[in-house]
Amino acid sequence: MKYFFLLVFVCLIAFGCSKENSDLFIPYNGDPANDTSWALHVPGDAAAYTLFAKLSNNAFIDSFENNTGAAFHVNDNLDIQLDSNSCVYNNGAAVSGKVSLELRHLSRKGDFIRFAKPTTSYGKLFESAGMLYIKLLKQDQEVFLKQGQRFYVNMKDASPVNTIRLFHGVEALQAPLPTGTNPMFTWATQADSSSVVPYINGNAKGYNLSLHSLNWINCQSYLDSNVAKTNIACTLPVSFTNRNTTVFAVFKQRKTVVQLNPDYSSRTFFAPNLPVGTNVMLVSLSLVGNQYYLGIKDVTVSAGMFSIVTPTARTLTEVNTFLNGL
Repeated sequence: MKYFFLLVFVCLIAFGCSKENSDLFIPYNGDPANDTSWALHVPGDAAAYTLFAKLSNNAFIDSFENNTGAAFHVNDNLDIQLDSNSCVYNNGAAVSGKVSLELRHLSRKGDFIRFAKPTTSYGKLFESAGMLYIKLLKQDQEVFLKQGQRFYVNMKDASPVNTIRLFHGVEALQAPLPTGTNPMFTWATQADSSSVVPYINGNAKGYNLSLHSLNWINCQSYLDSNVAKTNIACTLPVSFTNRNTTVFAVFKQRKTVVQLNPDYSSRTFFAPNLPVGTNVMLVSLSLVGNQYYLGIKDVTVSAGMFSIVTPTARTLTEVNTFLNGL
């Protein structure tokens, strides 16, 4: 009889080990704080993605008459303008009457994190002067710029650079992708005749944008450096997985934010091509059940660097206050 119980015990251990190494994801129905399972393919409704919904700042929303155009002073650093009769429906038909404008201006590193919009393009590093999300609506139906029409933006910046370029957001990317590319979002070079021009006029400094297309737009310049590059990785306590956690590397001296990608096999978060010697802050955001967690660790990038980030429970207000300060 004792051999029978011994055999059962060995079988249970074998089953447990095979389950741990399996790629099959089995939802956990108990306390989320005790769930340590990673997903081979993270679903779009996982907490690692949905946690950002409550972090988003308020949009600038207003309306204008399409046949007259409009000019708006969005904030101290942003002014926009549309010419008359700029908007059409998707089929090219003219829009009459009022059009609603929704605009978001992301100017701080905390904003880039808040909207999960790192300053990377297919794994390459950039420094952003600011991001925009622009959407036009006619009675809840999206409308677009008429061919040949432009959306004008004046974005103030204390230190404009001649290397600035325009990028547009790309979602739901198709594999294969360069190492370090987030499959949910990246920036791609703007392919149409939209332009960004730096200016210095006395104390007035910044960029003038002339856009043929809307939605996500980024003004950024390539972070060119001859410094050696390396991969970095970090791990968190076992309850913080790729299903409930997202990790970023925030550069201290530049407006550069890199999102670390989760690696299922090693249960770590990693990013390639970071310059050795750069001072960065590793920031983890987690939503476990209804509880937010924030992890913060200052590091200097070294070859093959591996760090441990330990999140602590925070209120939503505390998380937003931290992001506002970056």
